[in-house]
Amino acid sequence: MSAIVAFKEQASKGFARLAWRAKQMVGIPPQSAMEAFCRLSWIVDHQARYCPGRFTFPFGTLEYVDGKSLKWQYWEIFVQKAYDFDAQREDPIIVDCGGNIGLSTIWFKHRYPKSQVAVFEADPAIAEVLSANLSALGLPDVQVVKSAVWTEAGQVSYASDRADSGRIDLHHGEQVVDAVRLAEFITQPIDLLKLDIEGAEYAVIQDLCETGTISRVRRLVCEVHGRRDDSVALAAVLRGLAHHGLAFTLTGARSASDLPGDPEPTPFPFAPDGKFLLNLYAWQPNLRD
Repeated sequence: MSAIVAFKEQASKGFARLAWRAKQMVGIPPQSAMEAFCRLSWIVDHQARYCPGRFTFPFGTLEYVDGKSLKWQYWEIFVQKAYDFDAQREDPIIVDCGGNIGLSTIWFKHRYPKSQVAVFEADPAIAEVLSANLSALGLPDVQVVKSAVWTEAGQVSYASDRADSGRIDLHHGEQVVDAVRLAEFITQPIDLLKLDIEGAEYAVIQDLCETGTISRVRRLVCEVHGRRDDSVALAAVLRGLAHHGLAFTLTGARSASDLPGDPEPTPFPFAPDGKFLLNLYAWQPNLRD
């Protein structure tokens, strides 16, 4: 009986995908996150990297700069809902660092329509796409800051990859971008701080801890980008969060040969590269929003 049920489930999925393809061909927008992901995959899996385009999601049409990064951002944010959180209020204050073309901010506004969001994007070209996308959707109470977040205000050297892995690189960055000291930007309690800043998270979180600003952050979601030399910095970040009374957990850790930089071989075939990615979730216990 289980084999029959499995066959029926697979047949149902097959018919659904055929229907989605037909709808795509006649221009009917997708109705669900999974349908949008499947349709997006059909398109971008046959595109070269770093080719700009437009795609219609259930919430509207967005411009993008790289199809592959858009696909996996959408999977993580809208299908897996990696940034979902229980705010216990309808108008949370959110600081979104590393907004790329806008999917995370759109998710936050979808989840909490009355939320107030400040979104940072360091890459000047991508920040223009971000701003255009959010403007086209007419999302209220969103502040776009075309700057990097860092440990001091001014300018920093930046290395762009024309997708979603651009990063502050003080030694080898090919352009200079504006920077905001995040510890000075956060002047009031915020409900969520999201960090996806490609390695700068170590210095930024340590600065938040050293200044005490981390006490204004009720929840933190951070993608941690690790290399061999980052082990001490990661330990310092976790100690700093614990020192300020935040609880934390880690998810999704993996060996990440796809991160920029030279390979870092290990003696373990199952974890072939010393570079890694993981998601850090931290929060203040006994939250009272």
